[in-house]
Amino acid sequence: MGIKCTRVEIRRLNNDAENDARRKIWRSIATECLRATNCFWETWWQWHLAGQSQTALATWIKTLIAWHDADPKTRGKKPPCPVKAMAKEASNIIYHRLTETCQNLHTRTIVLLTNRLTKRLTSQRSAHGSLAWWCNLLLYRERTPASIDPQPIPFDKANSKLLPPTESGGNWGIELRLARVAKGISVSQLCELWTSGKKRHSIATILSRIASGEYIAKGSQLLLVRGKWYAALSYQMPDADKVSLSAAKRAILLPGRNDPWLLQIEGGVYWRGGTGRHIAAVRKRVIQERRERQENYRWAATAQKGRGRPRATAAWTRLRSVWTHCCTNYNRHVAKAIVDECVRRGVGQLEYWQPEGKRSDSRFLGRAGKFDGYRDQTTYPWYQMALLLSDKCVEKGITFAVRKFGHETKENPADDVLQTV
Repeated sequence: MGIKCTRVEIRRLNNDAENDARRKIWRSIATECLRATNCFWETWWQWHLAGQSQTALATWIKTLIAWHDADPKTRGKKPPCPVKAMAKEASNIIYHRLTETCQNLHTRTIVLLTNRLTKRLTSQRSAHGSLAWWCNLLLYRERTPASIDPQPIPFDKANSKLLPPTESGGNWGIELRLARVAKGISVSQLCELWTSGKKRHSIATILSRIASGEYIAKGSQLLLVRGKWYAALSYQMPDADKVSLSAAKRAILLPGRNDPWLLQIEGGVYWRGGTGRHIAAVRKRVIQERRERQENYRWAATAQKGRGRPRATAAWTRLRSVWTHCCTNYNRHVAKAIVDECVRRGVGQLEYWQPEGKRSDSRFLGRAGKFDGYRDQTTYPWYQMALLLSDKCVEKGITFAVRKFGHETKENPADDVLQTV
């Protein structure tokens, strides 16, 4: 499973003086992280300047261009890049430079900050072209990053520890070691996480599973958001047990008349996609605003007319984008939920019934939010659902098929079960 993150608010101390002192300490540590970030980029630049990496990269690019222009049969192997984004020597120099510059930072915090910046250096894509981002930095084609605001304070299980609540339903705690007073001597701070209450019950469950080892703790950080301090805890969930898919099991997905989607699996019918009220609300708002703009323009003064069709219909393009984005996001969520349910139930075949013609207008998603007697252009993208389901079924190994049915189709998609079609 991928890495997830949950953000937990840190509770204020009852004593205002102690609370202000703690905030001041964290603010100073965040400022030290800012200095460490800028020092990282400056030291990296100095190391490459001393090694004349720019000249080596420019020569390599000329050789690479000549290699691409040569005959593929006789040009040989592709010339490798002679410069490394982060050599071992450069990494050691940067670490020692940061420990000397930011003496108040915990060494583990410096290591985590360096790892995060190194990952960005080697993985970030360039704004233009296929050349690596760090190569464009050395060739003065892009701007070197620089920070002016206090940065989040990274930490992990090496310099932090979760503390369970002392009473049932209480708040969890966390022990952080983010600063040091001398070499080998760190400062420990105890913080109370706001996890009590019904609304935060899920957060308490996640913390308990991290503490028990069911979830693997990953790199986290302490950050300031709108005057409040939060602990952004990252964790990795275990992989779900794989269920063998049966080719004999078949699922049928089709849009319903009174509900967004109906899913039939082995004789059982399940309603999916929620109530669909948000689709009706967006369509109604788009149609109403389009009608109002048409009416206003029809009775507008002469000075507002005669400036071309693009200006008169500019707002319609925005309304069309609103409807398109709404349908796209909804279809993505529904397609993922349908395929995940098929995998969970061991279904090996998924058949999607795509409506056509008058059938599409009689479906709930095809007519929800429309005005009687008014023709509009908010048709539902049934074909898009087929494309999304096809891609997700290929990833999961499910056989996918599309079956179109229109008003003249006599066969019912699910003869004895789905009477709503």
